Amino acid sequence: MASAINDKIILILTDGMHPDAVEYIPKAKEFLKGSASCMNARSVMPSDTLPCHFSLFKSVEPSKHTITTNGYRKPDKDYRTICDVLRLNDRKSAMFYAWEQLKYLTRPNDIAYSCYINKDFYGNRETVKKLTNSVIDFMSNDEASFIFLHYDLIDDVGHGYGWMSKKYIDAVRFVWDEIYKVADAADDETTIIVISDHSGHDNDHGSECDTRIPVIIKGKRFEKGSALENISILDIAPTVTTLLGIAPDEEWDGRSIL
Repeated sequence: MASAINDKIILILTDGMHPDAVEYIPKAKEFLKGSASCMNARSVMPSDTLPCHFSLFKSVEPSKHTITTNGYRKPDKDYRTICDVLRLNDRKSAMFYAWEQLKYLTRPNDIAYSCYINKDFYGNRETVKKLTNSVIDFMSNDEASFIFLHYDLIDDVGHGYGWMSKKYIDAVRFVWDEIYKVADAADDETTIIVISDHSGHDNDHGSECDTRIPVIIKGKRFEKGSALENISILDIAPTVTTLLGIAPDEEWDGRSIL
């Protein structure tokens, strides 16, 4: 497989972002024009945050990784994550997040840099800004082949005020402003993937209808304005490794989008 040693990937997960919300956000629609996208991609059941993230990082269904609630327990089988595979190929990964349970996604030795910000101290919106600034500062002073950035403001507002409510759309708009700041700070060798773990309805998620998610990919290997089809959250991990010139793990169930 061809080397891609200079390539970098930023995976931005906008927790709880419904694909239909993008239509209300001019910046998101503009980002779509320069990206390949699928607005009918699928996550997994149960469509809850931790199971979805484990499937994102390990490219297997919850029935395999056995994380089926937001309460962590040791998995029955320890499938390799994106960061495992990258470490084994001498690549660095960095994580930026504000939901503490995400610390269980990887082994500590697989992450070169980790930034956790406790939103209970700073509030939701200020935490989003701090995460953005932390990522931009990291990119200015360090480097990693893979950066994972998790924003959970949208999910919190969905639970509090309802999915697709006025305050929900305002939260989506706020997060997209931050996504643009990160994208503007990235160089031309960086592929940016924007995805959600689940969508939602009323004031909750966890049902089959909440597995519909957006997948938006902006980078030199993807045709601007093109439509991606039949995309699963399981496909993200093998796509990341393939973009970096590394073969996906043999036990992963997803396929590279490339």
